[in-house]
Amino acid sequence: MSMKNRQGALKILTSMFQELLAPLIAILSSYNLLNGNVPAEINTPLKIIGDIGGKMKNEVHYLYLNVEKEFDLSLPSNSISQVREHAFRWKDYDFTLADALQQIKRLREAGLRLQDPKLDKILGEILFSSHEEFQRLLSHLEAIEQTDLTL
Repeated sequence: MSMKNRQGALKILTSMFQELLAPLIAILSSYNLLNGNVPAEINTPLKIIGDIGGKMKNEVHYLYLNVEKEFDLSLPSNSISQVREHAFRWKDYDFTLADALQQIKRLREAGLRLQDPKLDKILGEILFSSHEEFQRLLSHLEAIEQTDLTL
């Protein structure tokens, strides 16, 4: 890969990981605001969300800071394989995260609401929309192509 293409791939991968961080940070911020302020039946799925979200955020943040160190930018096919490996692993984590969110959704469908309207909005909307955005971005990483790494 030419130096120009290598630099382009570096910028694109760094940007992709930065973009993936945003919904994970929103999920963790929501967890931090909700933790200790929800009924007992939400504690377990909320803890799972905090644990899994934190683990993924730390991994994505590390890669964001270390793209050159962690990815073989000399060959696009290698970079793509490495990105996909991470994306597929995060997809496994996401199944657990989605299951915890589904538990919360069922409780909300059964009528569970928080007294504080701002916390209720975080629980009922922000967590879910952040997760949907994370899934959208993760799907893009799973399907990354060589043309995605060129400017």
